[in-house]
Amino acid sequence: MNEELRADLIVYLNRRGLALGAGARSTIFETANDQFVRALQLNPNYAPARYNLAVLKLVEGK
Repeated sequence: MNEELRADLIVYLNRRGLALGAGARSTIFETANDQFVRALQLNPNYAPARYNLAVLKLVEGK
């Protein structure tokens, strides 16, 4: 799976995660965090990764 498709999948999973309980949401964000960072390193202007990293920071209070 290429990075763009992977990042799009993360967008979908995180949107679903926002509707789940805190435990499930936390698990999704923890497993996706490294992929957010990688997507941003590969393409700093990639909007879905930037959006989800902002959501991650907001939800986790970082």
